[in-house]
Amino acid sequence: MIQKQKAEIMITAEEVVEIFRRAGTVESLQRARDIEQAYIKLNNIENEPDLTWYKYGLLAAIYDGGRIQGIREERAKQHNNSNNIQSV
Repeated sequence: MIQKQKAEIMITAEEVVEIFRRAGTVESLQRARDIEQAYIKLNNIENEPDLTWYKYGLLAAIYDGGRIQGIREERAKQHNNSNNIQSV
């Protein structure tokens, strides 16, 4: 398992709730459902009576996945910017 680095939390719970209120395209909701279904299947919890612990795990995984996506996007931007500077 890859150990993630401890990162400073730069968003509040209230901001996340506000994003929740504004977000929700059909595409993003479908993606979230797909992630949930894969999570349930991979953890073999289809028949688990109380999914509370797993739901929090799923939320944490989506949060961490979003962080990773953002980090990768920033690295790609920096990489592209450095390539553009070198080619000038």
